Amino acid sequence: LEGTGIKVGAQNVGTETKGAFTGEVAPSMLASLGCDYVMLGHSERRSLYDESDALINEKVSLVLEEGKTGGMGVILCVGETEEEYE
Repeated sequence: LEGTGIKVGAQNVGTETKGAFTGEVAPSMLASLGCDYVMLGHSERRSLYDESDALINEKVSLVLEEGKTGGMGVILCVGETEEEYE
């Protein structure tokens, strides 16, 4: 995708940087694949997986620290659930 202006993003990231955590993806893994952004704090993750502000903050910090060599950024969702919206 180099030179096209298209950016690549991920919808979630794990909280561990090393070790065997099946199903989780470390920020450094995404950065090594050329991922430009990670979306965190989505209302579905908050409601279905009980992700708290503290956990999302931990993920944001990890992405900014682990992904900085690849220039990876965070898209932080700060909205409400569909129920709250209506």
